[in-house]
Amino acid sequence: PFIKGDTTPALADSGTPFHKGDKDTTPLNPFSKEGSREEGKPSQASLSDALTASGISPQELKETSVALWLINSNLTNPALEDIFAFAKTREFNVARAMIFAELKARHLTRVFDEIEKPLISVVAEMNEKGVHIDVLFLHALSGEYHKELSLREKAIWEMAAPYTKEAGASEFNINSPKQLGDILFNKMGLKVARQKKTAGGALSTRESELEKLRELHPIIGKILEYREFQKLLSTYIDTIPGMTSAKGRLYAEFLQTGTTTGRMGSQHPNLQNIPIQTELGRRIRKAFVAEKGSRLLSIDYSQIELRIAAILSGDKKLIEIFKNG
Repeated sequence: PFIKGDTTPALADSGTPFHKGDKDTTPLNPFSKEGSREEGKPSQASLSDALTASGISPQELKETSVALWLINSNLTNPALEDIFAFAKTREFNVARAMIFAELKARHLTRVFDEIEKPLISVVAEMNEKGVHIDVLFLHALSGEYHKELSLREKAIWEMAAPYTKEAGASEFNINSPKQLGDILFNKMGLKVARQKKTAGGALSTRESELEKLRELHPIIGKILEYREFQKLLSTYIDTIPGMTSAKGRLYAEFLQTGTTTGRMGSQHPNLQNIPIQTELGRRIRKAFVAEKGSRLLSIDYSQIELRIAAILSGDKKLIEIFKNG
């Protein structure tokens, strides 16, 4: 039986031994961890040519990568070297055969054939097509949010000023945990029970720890607001425009095998982490627009986790609830 996290094939080894420390002369491939692109439209031609020159089909490599991920979902985005290491051989065809035999032995062939394999071309098309970005909207939003960031920065300095003796000492670097901690904990004396410390022994200024102090002084609320604006600006608003192509399209990389749970992942940038809890974060989504004559649809499963739980548990009452709507 399959044990999650198990990386040992249930079938016998074959092929040329792959010893730890051996130099892998296989050229960089589109599924190598070192081969991830950072920005702009992906250029698959040179990578595919390199694989073809080595006698490896890019399609077969991707299929094998997905199959290995099904066998061991803890191994996300399996690269060519991961395939070799799992099969203990440097012969790709041998490794591929072993992995698909292992897939069959673990009764995962249907999952691969009916769910994962059909998605490979879909994800590839998503990565190739990209999404149109309203760069002007982001520039305008950037100006607005930077003003709000500056207002909160000044408010924080003003609130801290009465607690500092040195002239001008209140104009500290809010982004510095050390300086912020000195102001909050030493000069202002804000402390609560069971407050966590860093590895170096200093009181932590992480968001979860500052939340514990929110009721002690209004400066805490301003700091948390400042951090929200700072994160949205540095991670998305000021970064995405520089990652778009000349045609105004963003080519994020969607990852079919990027998580241990089976959910899709994305990177460069991670579009799935754009905040939706606050209006400040939700406004960023307005920058993702459809082409003329097209629409963007938002689709999600309805209570998928509970439905799976009902099926696996066989709970009659729970199943009845879903059947009856």
